[in-house]
Amino acid sequence: RLYAGPAYAQKFLRGESISASEQAQLDTWLPVWSARLADLSWFMRCLNEWLARLANQEDGCTGRFWEGRFKSQALLDEGAVLTALAYVDLNPVRAGMATTLVESDFTSIQQRLLEIARDRRHPDPEADEPPTRPALLSFIGALRQNEPDGIPFNLQDYLELVDTSGRVVRAGKRGAIPEPVPRLLTVLGLAPDEWFKTVTQLQARFELFIGAPHRLRAIAAARGWRWMCGLAAARRLYARANR
Repeated sequence: RLYAGPAYAQKFLRGESISASEQAQLDTWLPVWSARLADLSWFMRCLNEWLARLANQEDGCTGRFWEGRFKSQALLDEGAVLTALAYVDLNPVRAGMATTLVESDFTSIQQRLLEIARDRRHPDPEADEPPTRPALLSFIGALRQNEPDGIPFNLQDYLELVDTSGRVVRAGKRGAIPEPVPRLLTVLGLAPDEWFKTVTQLQARFELFIGAPHRLRAIAAARGWRWMCGLAAARRLYARANR
């Protein structure tokens, strides 16, 4: 749908006959095109090129738009999921583009806060305003069998944690999360001081994988690696967790 493709491919899709040489070219390229459908790098190349062209057109300029390549990090456990969620939701506050979570445009936490406010205004589901954004995955608490997929935390606990972290970021403090420690950090055994450092420096502290030390060691052993980037940071972050 994104690309018209060569003439012989268009003819093939229309059900028209193609020559032997065209069929040979088609046979050569079909595996390549098929592989691209599952290639994250190719997807990001297509997406980023489109966004760059659009942004340059809006700004009336040409040239490089993105600072560098995308970064893909596997989240190995609930602590990693929580940290990545908060890292993304705090991006506008950390960058100085917003002072509160509800002002953080284009974040999931802003959408969740606006939906909560909307539900309080209109408790009757039939009176709800029509959604203007795609539905977000629900916070469902602890995962249980035979339940729909969702984020394995309590929404109120998550909002409390991100709000507390955002206040520390806005205050420009390099120190710790203040007492009382947000409940999610206690439940997951994450060290509060290290949590704040990690949630503001996530991509610098970890490379390909984020998770508890034993999970990183298992990945390294399975791949025959003698060293895993992020292991020292994981030991500090998961200092209170049972390993």
